[in-house]
Amino acid sequence: GIALLRWTSMTLASQGRLLFPIVAALSLLLALGLRQLGKALPVFHSASALKRGLAGVLCSALATLTLASPYAYIRPAYNEPQRLSSEADLPPDLARTEVFFEDKIRWIGYRVQTPGQRVRPGDIIDITMYFQGLRTLDLDYSLFIKLFARGVEIVGIDTYPGGGMYQATRWKPGEILVDHYRLRIPDTLTNTALLPATLKLDLGVYDFARGTREGQLRVLNGDGALVSRPQYEAASLNIAEPARAQPALYVLDQARVLSARPLLGAPDAVTLPFEIVWQATADFNADYTVFVQLFDAAGKPVGQGDSRAMRGEFSSQWWRAGDVITDSHSIALSAPLAPGNYAIKYGLYRNTGAQERMAVKDASGQPVPDAAMTVALEVP
Repeated sequence: GIALLRWTSMTLASQGRLLFPIVAALSLLLALGLRQLGKALPVFHSASALKRGLAGVLCSALATLTLASPYAYIRPAYNEPQRLSSEADLPPDLARTEVFFEDKIRWIGYRVQTPGQRVRPGDIIDITMYFQGLRTLDLDYSLFIKLFARGVEIVGIDTYPGGGMYQATRWKPGEILVDHYRLRIPDTLTNTALLPATLKLDLGVYDFARGTREGQLRVLNGDGALVSRPQYEAASLNIAEPARAQPALYVLDQARVLSARPLLGAPDAVTLPFEIVWQATADFNADYTVFVQLFDAAGKPVGQGDSRAMRGEFSSQWWRAGDVITDSHSIALSAPLAPGNYAIKYGLYRNTGAQERMAVKDASGQPVPDAAMTVALEVP
């Protein structure tokens, strides 16, 4: 019994049917145990009315639970998933995908209901998918749903749509299926080593009888062209750290720069690695680009490298207050660097029609011109 309780606490979908073979024995032994308990307690020897009353209460409670269970617990577990009659009923915060699995199924989008779209190893992420049957289907197709972090699969499930409660052959053309899934992120050393990372969602449709390789439906875009199966940024995997006591080089509206340094390599290198350590002081919820520019002593630009933070593996839209991000970039050089003094200017901007840079102040609290922070570089 203890082993079953432990397994149940660790399993996302506990199997109550495992109790069926022993429920008769449990009921008999429970009744015998309660009878023996009544005999063993002196208070019950002279209180037959109390004994009968407690027995009546216990029987009534068990009867109530028995009668209520089919409606309160069993029936909801077998409910068919929700369906929508039109796209006007789709939620406004839906992340659109617009993926077509041949001419059969349209994947409209998904929603992540996990607070802050942030999980850590051991947590559960709640995802709702929105599918539309394009025509009457002749097979009960299966789905695989996977989450990747830095190219590594960290969790995945194979299932029927609606948990098997609404098979694909029952879909009505045009109706939208609202399909909910809960995925537990395994608490392993591998997943912990991937922090921080963006969780990328991968989904495919296949014929179970032929398997995920041979039976996969081809993926098409909105124009009907064959494309590779896309992945979508769904959430982030990280654990926020306490604020570091070290002073900041610069303070931005939503972050601090703890360090920034170039990494000189071979003299004939055509790229210059540059590392920035950020600490978010507020939730970002927007995707900023990191610009890194190199100037010679005369102020002439000799290199540049604009890219998303961590090359998109943990972009700024997933930064939350307390996150510490070691962010590596490469400055593409127009020519190998000659000996001399250089200046590296860097910062954050959003592409909102114009390059809207995040405001910056230096360590003394003074605004930094052009919101461009500076690091000196001397090439011997």
